Amino acid sequence: MYDKVKVGLMSGEVVECYDMKPRVFNTWMVDELGLAKTRMKSMGEAVDNLHTALSKLDLDVRDELTIMSVGELVNKFGEKEEMYKSFKEVK
Repeated sequence: MYDKVKVGLMSGEVVECYDMKPRVFNTWMVDELGLAKTRMKSMGEAVDNLHTALSKLDLDVRDELTIMSVGELVNKFGEKEEMYKSFKEVK
């Protein structure tokens, strides 16, 4: 389940990545941030979906959302949806 495969980048470089899409990003989260491999699928998919959604927004709205920290954004989500909202915020 956590085997690595060789992936060709647009630069022509070939890197070894965990075989779970998005491969390069998931590998970075595990190797650089210490994310548990059991969490990489859900986190990778969440960031991929957020990236896709933000890419489709008008620049004004995108700017408003992307100047927030991730903590601020998910805290606002938690507040509005009456869910967990104690993520770290940038001070």
